Amino acid sequence: MKKKDSRYYRMIQSKRWRELRRAKLNADPCCEMCLENGLYVSATEVHHKTPCETALTQGEMEQLMFSFGNLQSLCHAHHQEAHRRLESRSRKEITARNAARTQRFIDKYLDNKDERCSFKSQAQNHTNPLCKSREKKVESEESVGVMGNKQ
Repeated sequence: MKKKDSRYYRMIQSKRWRELRRAKLNADPCCEMCLENGLYVSATEVHHKTPCETALTQGEMEQLMFSFGNLQSLCHAHHQEAHRRLESRSRKEITARNAARTQRFIDKYLDNKDERCSFKSQAQNHTNPLCKSREKKVESEESVGVMGNKQ
């Protein structure tokens, strides 16, 4: 199981979340997925349709966490199925989510006009793209001797 962000833990343990969760279960006491199949099963869990971990900033995470429209009342079995479908806990999904988060950061805060700032996930490129110029510099220094003469 993946480790959640400390911001997520603070919010999920907050009084505000407990009250919102209770309000959602009171508003929709039956599992919303079971209802689609004509079954009446009590909802015991509240699911975030858009995972809070996809947020880049604290404000975005709070918006996803506490948005009533982002919540879904589910039974335990459907809650597990929703996470399995989203693969939100798989290594592949975590890597993709981290790559997307890094790219959003780069797009928002860094000058992304040249290729130096583009980010590729580790699955696509096993080296840090920002370190390529450093690697070339080291190679050129190795080809030059102590006295500055080519070897």
